[in-house]
Amino acid sequence: MTTRVVSVEQGWAGIKSALADSSPGDEVHLGAGRFEGERSLDIPTGVHLSGEWRETVLINTGTGPGIHIVSENVVVSALSVVAGKSEQVLIEIENAQ
Repeated sequence: MTTRVVSVEQGWAGIKSALADSSPGDEVHLGAGRFEGERSLDIPTGVHLSGEWRETVLINTGTGPGIHIVSENVVVSALSVVAGKSEQVLIEIENAQ
C-alpha cells in the first residue's frame, strides 16, 4: 500500500496524476485547500481518496461529475465536493456492488 499526498499547489492535475499512478490498496490523500478543475476525477479500483475534512474542497468547473466511480472497492472520505455550475452532478457511481 502506498499513500500519495497531493498539495493544493499541485492542483487538479496533481490529483489526476496520483490517481492514475495508484494501484488497488493505495490511498491518494489531498491536503487542505481548494482544488479546482474541469474534468471528472476517475477513481481506480481499490483506491481510497481522502482529504482533510472540511479543509479539502473539490470544485468541478466543467460539465461532468466532480468524482466518477465505475469500479469496485473505492473509498472517498473526508472531503467536500462542490458544483461549479447549478444542477451539476457531484459524485456519479456506476455498477457499484
